[in-house]
Amino acid sequence: AGRTALHRAISEFRLEFKDPILRGDSGQPLLPSGIFGSISHSAEWAVAVATDREDALGLGIDLQVIEQRELKNLSQRIASAAELEWLSGGAERILTLFSVK
Repeated sequence: AGRTALHRAISEFRLEFKDPILRGDSGQPLLPSGIFGSISHSAEWAVAVATDREDALGLGIDLQVIEQRELKNLSQRIASAAELEWLSGGAERILTLFSVK
């Protein structure tokens, strides 16, 4: 599913892209020169992002399923003392900080 999503993402800017997306030694997608992309899986979800912009060498995506009961523990692991007060504003803030970090 992830490679299908990556194919669709690449097709947004390379309409004729039909090449197979092979796997590198670490599981990373092996893409043609000039294409940068990332895949993530979590439970039944798969997402991908791709670009042909040379300045996007750090492009990546991550997908996590985080249950409500895990949020407090997550906030304790990722937040500084100063950030914990801001996180009391709710789950959306915790997930935003997780995504940024």
